[in-house]
Amino acid sequence: YTSLTTAIKTYADGYLAIVEKYTPSTGALAEQFSRATGAPLSAADLTWSYASFLTAIARRAGQVPASWDASSANAVPNACAATSANAPYATATNTVFPTGQTSGSPACPTASSVAVTFNELESTTYEENVFVVGSITQLGNWDPANAVPLQANGYSSAYPLWSVTVALPAGTTFQYKYLIKEVGGEVVWESDPNRQFTVPRSCATTTTENDVW
Repeated sequence: YTSLTTAIKTYADGYLAIVEKYTPSTGALAEQFSRATGAPLSAADLTWSYASFLTAIARRAGQVPASWDASSANAVPNACAATSANAPYATATNTVFPTGQTSGSPACPTASSVAVTFNELESTTYEENVFVVGSITQLGNWDPANAVPLQANGYSSAYPLWSVTVALPAGTTFQYKYLIKEVGGEVVWESDPNRQFTVPRSCATTTTENDVW
């Protein structure tokens, strides 16, 4: 636990170091910082910038600061209700979903089949070929004779890419391995353990699995 909290604090201190480095001598805190250079962007001297800084310092010191809104809102309630905190409360009135969205359902249909691209980085010699085989019918049911061959169209000595795309049912979980078939018929299997993958069940009709032997 101590190692974890120390690592988190060190990571977070990196953000504070950027603020310290780029805040001018006047102490005017910027609303945003450039992702590329760290230089301050947008408006300075905004109240919430200072509130965020003071809150961060308090939490780093192990203190739970008072809320900047309701004085009682310094703990997570067991249930969300109008009495959870002493502050103005009103029931939401705009409950109509925007056009193209519906409550509780996706904006696009869930794909039943997904084109899964297997990318494997493996250096091979002349007349060696890479295959993928697995625990489902589409990948040969672990039978090397029915393994799916990968293509070396994007192969180079610097980037030995073998690749193939296989249509698989959405939501399918399976195990698989890569193997090499040599010119003399010898089969070289990838070492244990088996790889495992679950085909996503979403609107997407394609996905990619990147592996290295």
